[in-house]
Amino acid sequence: ESALEKYTESLEIRRALEQELGTPQSRRDVSLSLNRVADIEPSQGNHESALKKYTESLEIRLGLEQELGTPASRRDVSMSLAYVAGIELKLGKHESALAKYTESLEICRALEQELGTPESRRDVSLSLEYVAGIEIQLGNHESALAKCQESLEIRRALEQELGTPESRRDVSLSLDNVADIELQ
Repeated sequence: ESALEKYTESLEIRRALEQELGTPQSRRDVSLSLNRVADIEPSQGNHESALKKYTESLEIRLGLEQELGTPASRRDVSMSLAYVAGIELKLGKHESALAKYTESLEICRALEQELGTPESRRDVSLSLEYVAGIEIQLGNHESALAKCQESLEIRRALEQELGTPESRRDVSLSLDNVADIELQ
């Protein structure tokens, strides 16, 4: 609760600064603060309030993407879509969550084509697994398996390229996901 109070106070300050400055950075700061508050609210039982804040953050980021059109602003939109989808999933809104995760995946794929960075490839991998997670819940096991296998291929390639503990852990997580679906 103490952290929530501080994040809420920070949000109020950032909203005031956005009113004063009206810059893209001040709007992005409001979006970040909304996400921080929304991250904590579900632990307090406030899922609807978290959804409202994540949605407001998404709307801000969509506006910034329209204004700036940068890869970073598009990635922010992708992340916000995933945040909204995650809370919708907790609220039982599976179809809406799937649509948002799928849109997020499409953005990630486009960014990977444009940038080709390890981070952009990892984002694709994560998005594939988010979509697969909902597909499993909806009974679409074959599609989920294909997405998890694609994610595993990406993560194996990243592990070969990077050789970091994080990249090895990602391979392990993907192997677990593929195996879990195969068991089902």
